[in-house]
Amino acid sequence: MKKNKGRKILLKLSILLLGALQISALAAQTNKYKTEGFLLLDNLNTKFYSASSAMYVESINTTTQVKSGTAFLWPAAHMTRALLWGAMIDSKYDVRLQSYVNKVNWYINGEGYGCIQNGERFFDDNGLIGDVLMDVYQTKIRTQAVLDKSMFALKYCIKYKDAQWGLPQKESELNKGIFYMGPVDPLANAYAKYYNITGDTNYLNVAKTYFEKINDYTLKLKNPSSLLFVSGSTYTNGVWTPPNEGPRACNTAAVVMLGIRLYQITGEAKYLDASKAMANAILARFYKYNAGFGEVSYWGGNYSEIDRDLKWYNAAKDICDFLIDKSRDIKGYYPDGPNDSGYWNEVRINMAAPATVSMMSQACAANAILRFAYLDLNKPLAKGVYKITNMASNKALSVKSPNTASNGSQITPSDFMDNKSQKWVLDIDHAGNYTLKSFENGSSVGVKDCSLIDGNTLEIDSNLVGDCAKFKIES
Repeated sequence: MKKNKGRKILLKLSILLLGALQISALAAQTNKYKTEGFLLLDNLNTKFYSASSAMYVESINTTTQVKSGTAFLWPAAHMTRALLWGAMIDSKYDVRLQSYVNKVNWYINGEGYGCIQNGERFFDDNGLIGDVLMDVYQTKIRTQAVLDKSMFALKYCIKYKDAQWGLPQKESELNKGIFYMGPVDPLANAYAKYYNITGDTNYLNVAKTYFEKINDYTLKLKNPSSLLFVSGSTYTNGVWTPPNEGPRACNTAAVVMLGIRLYQITGEAKYLDASKAMANAILARFYKYNAGFGEVSYWGGNYSEIDRDLKWYNAAKDICDFLIDKSRDIKGYYPDGPNDSGYWNEVRINMAAPATVSMMSQACAANAILRFAYLDLNKPLAKGVYKITNMASNKALSVKSPNTASNGSQITPSDFMDNKSQKWVLDIDHAGNYTLKSFENGSSVGVKDCSLIDGNTLEIDSNLVGDCAKFKIES
């Protein structure tokens, strides 16, 4: 029988670190999330890993530590993503990630991946593993073999989409008008990523079409008042009918992520605006400060990116703090299962451990914590007004000729006197490029005369536009 499944939660920010300059507005970095994330990942690698099969198991007995059989594909996808974020922080996890990615072939059953070896094929399983492997290819293991494994799953899904672009959970439900968010969410996100890899607009059009479809209120997937999604909808005799259930943060968050990716690709504000509105709806419905996140562990794991507003960072940090500080039971296990004790807003520090714990619930927690650890160690810059200080001289970047709005003034380091000419307005565009303007007069910082010659100076100029006034800030 197919196991309960885990999904995605909310809020991620793009990852950029300033590098050579010291930005005073950045908070001090912390290793709490890296430490706790590594501890959890190492426990997964010890308690839930079978050396004989080189694969992870579905669950363990918390008293005897006896391991069950090999994990189903859906939990395996979450474990792969947890390993990916561990490897993104520290290369010591590279070998295990590569080994486990290679093992995905074990699940192949005909034209798609089965839920277990020789098991039934599920579209949501294939959508998720395809999306996860696309992440692995984009960020860590850029080999054709990994990309092929991803596309094997995605092509299986896209082959069976119906006239409404919908997919059910499994093949026996085809041609019944079912539009299930389980496979559609990761499928659409994966095709947006694949466009970034290939530049082929056919893949971009798939992602854009799905965004428009799932946000169409006539499909009854999205509540027009709450802006939150349910798990699916069914089209019968010209009428769409949603299931009798409450909204899911996981389904909504996946659409948020899709919108952000489309905004980054196209620069169209409609995608960003829609994603912000949905992310705010998620926070309003499921999140409370210092009280965790009101979804079960099986639906947890990821943060979606919005912009450089630290509101999203702070919410993600608070959710991870609650997980680490308040949600573990007396044996150290994170929330498990679809019942009350599995919620990410349950205080469990005095609770006994359940008889069995699933690998998936622990992997989802590891995924969330390690993903935030990566963010915290590579904290993005928020839009705002900054003092920028040179690390060597401890002098602040300043307009050489202050108190003037004239163009052509050079930028030089000088002792900080808290002048407007020593403050800078930082902004970012949809592609992740930064612009810097003088707080004193609003003129842009850029290369003098837009020259490509080495050694040319930076200056402020109100006429600077385009790439001459844009910067990549990265580690």
